[in-house]
Amino acid sequence: MPTYSVQVPTFLGGISQQSAAIRQSNLVEEASNVEFMATEGTIKRYPTKWITSTGVDLSGYKIAPLERDDADYIACFGDADVRVYDTDGNSIPIYDKDDNLADAADYAYLSGATYDDIRYHILADTIFTLNRQQVVAETAGRTLITNITTGEAGLFVKQNNYGVEFTVEVKTSSMATAVKVGFRTPNASFNQAPASTSFTATPSQAAGTAKFFLGFLCNSLDDLIIRVNGTIVTDKYDQFELDPGVIDAGSQDSTLRHTGSVVNSGDTVFVELPTTTSISFFLDPSYVRRRLTTKLQADLPVSVQPVSGEISDSALRLSTNDDIEIFEVTDSQANTFISGWTDRAERISDLPTHYQHGAVVRITGGNTSGEDD
Repeated sequence: MPTYSVQVPTFLGGISQQSAAIRQSNLVEEASNVEFMATEGTIKRYPTKWITSTGVDLSGYKIAPLERDDADYIACFGDADVRVYDTDGNSIPIYDKDDNLADAADYAYLSGATYDDIRYHILADTIFTLNRQQVVAETAGRTLITNITTGEAGLFVKQNNYGVEFTVEVKTSSMATAVKVGFRTPNASFNQAPASTSFTATPSQAAGTAKFFLGFLCNSLDDLIIRVNGTIVTDKYDQFELDPGVIDAGSQDSTLRHTGSVVNSGDTVFVELPTTTSISFFLDPSYVRRRLTTKLQADLPVSVQPVSGEISDSALRLSTNDDIEIFEVTDSQANTFISGWTDRAERISDLPTHYQHGAVVRITGGNTSGEDD
């Protein structure tokens, strides 16, 4: 029979209750009459010295040495019993949290404990005791706050690119069927030559209830020259609102809305785009949010509407008094460009930096456990 040899490690790791299959070689399953030293490994236990006797049978008790600044003690843990002695063998009285002498009721946690059931850990001047026979009772725990109100939902357009399709599907308890809207960004950027158009303002356009359809795309008011009855009104641009237009519906028109008093019914309004403009502004995530907002406002019931006063940048809040049964947001880039939530989101990165003040959303994480929410 061949012989073989194996090098025995110094067992610096001490005792481990892991199975032999996964226990490291510097750990042992059981050890008697030895000391584990960080520098020397396992060595023979130092000899003991007789000091005194307590005169009490402590068979079955787990005994722990306790070194205090003023004196040394031994603490003895047994079946529904705790005793403390000083180095002269004198019994030291133990008091409960109400400063009364401790009795059996205070030691009920140790009821039924044997020597092998008791574990202890010393931290500074405190000993923590464990009875492995006791089953830890579950507490109710704290109550997690919910979302601001029932019927709240939000979406966040994180980024955008050419040729990306975004969709939002909504259904509340009062809606017979779900409403699904979408928007697709253009496939590529293009430059548009200078253009111009003129109007004779109608009463509705002068009042701001109807728009001027420009017939071309424009990024901002700063790119336009607006004349009313031949006079440039650059200093009154705050009386106009520009919508950069829609291209997913076949239209390539920006629209201009009069919001002040500079235009009256019958006035001639001339709008000119004197320089070349690009539709690369369609890649702005906030533009996607605006297009989705417009579509939701048009297709959803009056009771289910985006809250325009709380829309910020590329985030949108939806509010209704009904329960939201379906709220799904998707994009054609594996849902990495847009995220949506009702009362919970999987990751903090799914939420916008700016949103409604006071909104509360539960972050669930990637697993199904609620412990880490």
